[in-house]
Order: sequence, then C-alpha cells, then structure tokens
Amino acid sequence: SLSRTIAQAQSVQAYTLTISIQGEGWTWPPEGSYTYQEGEQVSVYANSYGYWTFVGWKLDGQWVYGNPIVLTMESDHSLVAVFEPPQTRTLTISVQGNGTTSPLPGTYSYFDGTVLTVHAQSHEHWEFSNWLLDGV
Repeated sequence: SLSRTIAQAQSVQAYTLTISIQGEGWTWPPEGSYTYQEGEQVSVYANSYGYWTFVGWKLDGQWVYGNPIVLTMESDHSLVAVFEPPQTRTLTISVQGNGTTSPLPGTYSYFDGTVLTVHAQSHEHWEFSNWLLDGV
C-alpha cells in the first residue's frame, strides 16, 4: 500500500560524519560535518603540510590506519586526522686548519629529511683535504 511505501522510505537513517584535524594538514572532504545515508560508503583522505607527518585517524576515539580510509555509515562518527610535528636534527660544522665553510662553522637545526649542501673553502696556502662526518 502507499502508506506502507511511505513508511519504508522514511525509515532510511541518515548519519553524521564529523571530520577534524589535529596538527598541520588537510583532509578531503575538508573539516566539517556531513550527512550520509545509512550504509553509504565514505572515503576520506588526509595529507600533511610542510614537514608534518600524517600518522593515522582517530575514529570515535580509536586508532585506525589507512589513507584514504573508507567508512560505512551505520552510525554517527567522529573522525580526526592526526599529524605529528616535524622532528629536527642538529648539524655542527667546524674547521680544522685554515678555511671556512658555507654555511659558516656553527651549530644548525634542520627538519628531519632536509637535504643540505655544505661547501668548504680553503684560505690562501691551504688546501681542502677531506670531510669528517661523525668522526669518520
């Protein structure tokens, strides 16, 4: 009957997915709340900014991994994309003998994964011999 068909149509549930970010990054779909029909599959993708690292998702407070993540909407969900800050490394440059370097001798901090070129320049009557990296 028509009334039974209307009742069945009204029984389709809609659920809310709330996406948020912890750290520096972005998601697709972007942060916000979205409504989906019961049983609908939703794909969410995360990407970090700069040297930040995407570590995983917290789905309703529980760690879940994968990128993108695919959810089947059977209830309301809270989804947090979690990003870790960049790690830093220290480089100390020193000179033995008579010369200089570029960057100048000193101690510098760089984000993990940074590619750095260091040049050596000997002074007059001196010749560059070799680099020592961590004493080797």
